[in-house]
Amino acid sequence: MGLNRIEWKFTEKHFVSLLNGDYKGKHLLELGCQELKYAPLKKKVKQEGEKKYSAKSFFKFLGFKCVSVDKIKCFASTYLDLRKPIPDKLINKFDVVLNYGTTEHIWPRKYQ
Repeated sequence: MGLNRIEWKFTEKHFVSLLNGDYKGKHLLELGCQELKYAPLKKKVKQEGEKKYSAKSFFKFLGFKCVSVDKIKCFASTYLDLRKPIPDKLINKFDVVLNYGTTEHIWPRKYQ
């Protein structure tokens, strides 16, 4: 999954309504490490040493303090198995939590 134009339009609408467009210093948790696929956004960010662009790099560009968690550790994400309880250090620490198609891949389904 990745952050394309449709996902970005939805996200932008809700970021503005929730945070009034001021993201500097806000904390964002990204479940999964999403690829940034929307070309106009790619022009605004630097790659993180990989051939693909991360959504995390764009959220940082906006001013967010961003943490990405994933089981496969792509785009310098923090390892986290979402079938297990979320560590206390991540609970109630974020202004925004994003899930762009990660949790439906958690098996067995009882952990979703």
